Amino acid sequence: MAELTRFLQDDFDVLIVGGIAGKGEETNIDMFEGLKSEPVTVEGFSRIFNPLSDYRAYRKIKKIIAEFKPDIVHTHTFKPGFIGRLAARSLKVKTIVHTFHGNLFTGYFHPFISRLLVLIERFLARKSSAIIALSPKQKDELVKKYRVAGSDKIRLIFPGIAKERFSPDAEKRKAFREKYKLEDDEIALGIIGRLVTVKNIKLFIDGIKHLIDSGFSKVTGFIVGDGKQKYELTEYCKKTGLDFVRFSYQKNKAPIVFTGWCKDITSVYQGVDAVVLTSLNEGTPYSLLEAQAAGKPVITADVGGVSDIVDSGKSAFVFKEREEFFGFLEKVVGDRNLRLQMGEKGKAFIKQGFDSQKMALETKKLYLELIRPPA
Repeated sequence: MAELTRFLQDDFDVLIVGGIAGKGEETNIDMFEGLKSEPVTVEGFSRIFNPLSDYRAYRKIKKIIAEFKPDIVHTHTFKPGFIGRLAARSLKVKTIVHTFHGNLFTGYFHPFISRLLVLIERFLARKSSAIIALSPKQKDELVKKYRVAGSDKIRLIFPGIAKERFSPDAEKRKAFREKYKLEDDEIALGIIGRLVTVKNIKLFIDGIKHLIDSGFSKVTGFIVGDGKQKYELTEYCKKTGLDFVRFSYQKNKAPIVFTGWCKDITSVYQGVDAVVLTSLNEGTPYSLLEAQAAGKPVITADVGGVSDIVDSGKSAFVFKEREEFFGFLEKVVGDRNLRLQMGEKGKAFIKQGFDSQKMALETKKLYLELIRPPA
């Protein structure tokens, strides 16, 4: 969102409104440096469902919209999309756009709740001028599987990243590996995201265990992020017989490292040798785009729109089954030349179509189409 705003702020007056990070999460406010206007944070506005806090957030957001008087309100993800669109609609904002970065329809809640969320999204779609999907597969699911809206309302705009941020940096790689006491021939695998059940991080831990049991002794798995499942995951490490490190600067080494949130995520991509995603459900995870931009091979579950944002078989191995995942891990860890080849193909793939400026131009085009419809 910060990168999109960076490109749009010369053509539009942009105000970013967001919430406060919940327990186990962290707000990286540094990403908004250099923007013309300071982001506005709304206390009590978080991922956690709390009727009282959510209603207060709705009232505050409605007040912000009334004072700013925007021509367009653009929301991202479920909670801001729910509260933001209702607030904008109540104030008769003419143009309301929502971006699906993923969905909560599978892997998060009881099936009854999941069906309810689909109905809510259908209702909100009717209040929206346009909905943005970030991959063809995601759009297809929203139109055909969940019937959130028709294909004419759901627009496809590929996500973009600032590729230059992820260019190879020998100093950052050295600093990361020294910090975690990694030897030159030690292979570091990283998984990045919130520590919650849907991310299926236990499978990542199982993968590290499999590698070590298979004779790949110089392997370290980095779990980058935080969340409510952290304690459960450390207990799972104990159950599987794997030592782990909870904090960045502990002196002892272990095959699993819980780093917590890293503000400079680029240092992680420089330091690791491959990036893994094991989620049960995803939208279009930016971690995979960033990993490829940094020249790191990817091993990922075939979920959501993942297949649309990796170069399968070239920059990434996409798995469906547990044993297939283990096989891909062995392949990547055991072959340095393969890792280098996949990394180069990943950089070329990202260069072709996932540019932040292109994303901004397509978003601008959509905005202008919606606020200046043809006569």
